[in-house]
Amino acid sequence: MNTFKTIVVDDQPEIIANLEKQLSKYGLQVHTAQNYTEGRFLIDHYSFDIAILDIALPDGSGIDLFRQLRQKNSEIYTIIITGNATLENAVTALNEGVNAYLVKPFSEEQLQTALQQAEKTISLKSENQALFNEIQRNRQFYENLLNSTSEAILVLDLNFRIQYANRSAQMLFNLTPELSENQPLEGFIVDGYKILSHIHQQLMQGKPVSGYRISIKSKANKSFDAHLNADLLMSKAGHSEGLIINLTNPLVVDEVFNRIVRKEKLSTIVHLANSLSHEIRNPINIMSGRLQLLENELNDHHFKNAFESIQRQIERILHITELLEKFNFSREDSIPEKCNITKIFETVLLERTPLFNEKKIEIDCQMLKNGFIVEGNQIQFTDAFRYLFDSLYDLTPAGKKLEITGKVTTHAQDTKWYEFHFTIPEKKVSADKLLEPYQSIDKQLNGLLGLGMVIMQTIFNNYGAKIETMIQNNSQTLIRIRFPLFENLSTQMIN
Repeated sequence: MNTFKTIVVDDQPEIIANLEKQLSKYGLQVHTAQNYTEGRFLIDHYSFDIAILDIALPDGSGIDLFRQLRQKNSEIYTIIITGNATLENAVTALNEGVNAYLVKPFSEEQLQTALQQAEKTISLKSENQALFNEIQRNRQFYENLLNSTSEAILVLDLNFRIQYANRSAQMLFNLTPELSENQPLEGFIVDGYKILSHIHQQLMQGKPVSGYRISIKSKANKSFDAHLNADLLMSKAGHSEGLIINLTNPLVVDEVFNRIVRKEKLSTIVHLANSLSHEIRNPINIMSGRLQLLENELNDHHFKNAFESIQRQIERILHITELLEKFNFSREDSIPEKCNITKIFETVLLERTPLFNEKKIEIDCQMLKNGFIVEGNQIQFTDAFRYLFDSLYDLTPAGKKLEITGKVTTHAQDTKWYEFHFTIPEKKVSADKLLEPYQSIDKQLNGLLGLGMVIMQTIFNNYGAKIETMIQNNSQTLIRIRFPLFENLSTQMIN
């Protein structure tokens, strides 16, 4: 027998001694008391699995001790013993919920039978409790799993009443856990009963229901679309007991599709860039070497200007290959992350400022910074801003001032954007020329503005940014780039 902790309370020392001897022989841990007071002390300081209690004690009742024991352990197995075997005592004990009733004097076999039953009962209850705890743990695990998804998951009975709703479903329909059960789902869907009946019929005919477009009712008589997936809830006997409904926001599905398209677009550009870079660099290097040899052989000053012009074009084409090689997609990821757009911009600005100083270009930068968060890719954004600054360097006349401002603006549907304005003096460049690849704005420039700007535009557009170019006062060019804000944590003006 297991070493169950046992309390014995009886006012006769010889009975206590005999019980302690027999119980110890069965391997039980025994605590004894000769009256109600001693028994109450043991109950207050120890826990027990089995209790053997005399019903009549000098200073109290064994039934009262049983009540105290049951408050600490509702599953305790209790044997009432008595020398006064009246019907009233027996009925009282059984009505209180004791497990066994022995009349003094009782034989060792009777005691052994009661203890064996105690062991079976306690073991069975322990197994049931362990199984219940395991079920609860499994239920909690699956509830946590279902609650971790942003998709709304519901279980309906055959009357389309909600039997279970995960956290996302409760939030979607503004339900509390207490009120979610037995609510008719049809009331939350436009043409709900008609749609749910049709879905149930489709499933009963063995037809799948996936991506079904429905309209969810919301406040102020408005509605929004959702994708519905459904399956039958089957019993162990194979009968339909209801529906399992899964609702997803179509915007989430669209975003996944957009990410795939975005990655494919960038991948296509990279393959094109790598191919062009490889095909262009080799013949240009050969041409450059031959040109130098030819220049050494022809010393006539009439050819000097021609050689310089050809050399500038060669350097310009080589710069194309450098730009193409920079756009290395292998170290980038198209999955959006949270980026501090002003911090990335400021890093590139500090990096490129010495280059502008060489050309004596003053940069007047006034912008709100710190805490403006957008969805993007930090590596790609850094490269894109570098392409932009290289183009601004080529566009801005030497000795002039490049004005840069950054601010938050509000557009349609109260969406907030962060806007960069780049004002280039004494330069008029239309958008079609600025964003046309492989076309230099100034033939004297070695940079290839169009290609760098197009790569920049491709990167920013893939994350929802808008790029606009306009001529102001017929004397300067304004480039405006605005990014949809994910959130902004704080602001600070920098000069």
